[in-house]
Amino acid sequence: LSRGLGDVYKRQSMQRALNKFEGTLRQFLVDDKGSVLIGAFGLAPLAHEDDPTRAIKTALDIQLSLESMSIASSIGVTTGKVFCGDVGNSQRREYAMVGDIVNLSARLMTAANEGQILCDELTYSSTKSHITYKILD
Repeated sequence: LSRGLGDVYKRQSMQRALNKFEGTLRQFLVDDKGSVLIGAFGLAPLAHEDDPTRAIKTALDIQLSLESMSIASSIGVTTGKVFCGDVGNSQRREYAMVGDIVNLSARLMTAANEGQILCDELTYSSTKSHITYKILD
């Protein structure tokens, strides 16, 4: 696949997974380091009690989809409160998700090995009755 077409397929497969579990796409970036998707669960009107489980299931779907296209991935999933809303001024404004938990998710993604999904303790404790985990040393 050419870079452009490959990016389209990646984006579509990730968006399908987010939609399947009623997540929200915040941003999809493509740069020289690869592709990054920022998604969220629990935003109105699509909030659910099991949003952490939905997030992990989405991550697993994304991982399998990208793997089927021979595309390497590393994913970070966190649970917590963030500021969601418009930032900027009258000249330039965008919707943002800001907070320590967003930064932690990015750090987990960076720390994950190829094909690995890392999550924080709150996500793990909220989902361990529905998801089987491999505990890292």
